[in-house]
Formats: sequence, structure tokens, C-alpha cells
Amino acid sequence: MVHLIVEQTFGTPLTDDDHGRLGERLDKCLEAYGARWVRSYLSTDRQRMVCEFEAPDAEAVRTRAWLRLAIRPSIARRALKYGIGVGTVLIIINHGDALVRGDVSAGRLLRMLLTMTVPYLVSTASSVGALMERETQSVHDV
Repeated sequence: MVHLIVEQTFGTPLTDDDHGRLGERLDKCLEAYGARWVRSYLSTDRQRMVCEFEAPDAEAVRTRAWLRLAIRPSIARRALKYGIGVGTVLIIINHGDALVRGDVSAGRLLRMLLTMTVPYLVSTASSVGALMERETQSVHDV
């Protein structure tokens, strides 16, 4: 187990209600990541908090967070749309002449499949990154 230290700052003093909501959200996250809260320190002006957690390892926490978002149905649907749309355009650009000639080997089909996979992965990574950034911001905005 590793110890993780997380520092949070708040634009306005953290109220008791805000602190309770933050704790409720935190409980769900800890369970999802296999982590455990150890202790927290809240500054006297209630605008800064430092928390200590135990987790299997820091990378496992980051990876679980990323994968949890990547498999969301809304993320997968969006990525599939981009994969098909952008992938089709790329296939026409890169393989259109071969398709017209009827030159469609197993190797070319594999390359065409990989061509569609790239925009799918880019869309997924972009969506997950945006959501993780938004979640980080929402913690700071509590």
C-alpha cells in the first residue's frame, strides 16, 4: 500500500454542508479505487484541506479512474460515432483507389480496421481527459 496526499483549495470557505457532500462523493471514489481514507486536515480559514489516503498504488488509482470513465456508455457511443465517421473518411482517402480496383486483401482490411480504431481511441482519450479535468475542477469549486 502507498500513502497518497491530496491537497485541495477552495475559493470560498468550506461549509459543514459542503464538507459533508465532499465526503459522500469521496466515499464512492474510495470504494471504486480500492483506497482508504486515513486522515484530513482543514485549515482554520476552511479554504485548504490536506487528506491522506492509502491505496494499492498511485498508478492503479489513476488507471481505474481513467477506465471507469472510458467505459461509460456515453463516452463509448461518442467514440464509436467518431470512429465510424472519421474512420470512413480516412479509409476513403487512404484506401479508396484500392477499393475501386477491388484490391481488398486481409492485410488491407486489417489496416482499414486500425484506421477506424484511431479516431475511436482519440475521442475516448479526449472525453476522459475532459471529464477528469472537470471532476478535478468541481472538487475545487465545492
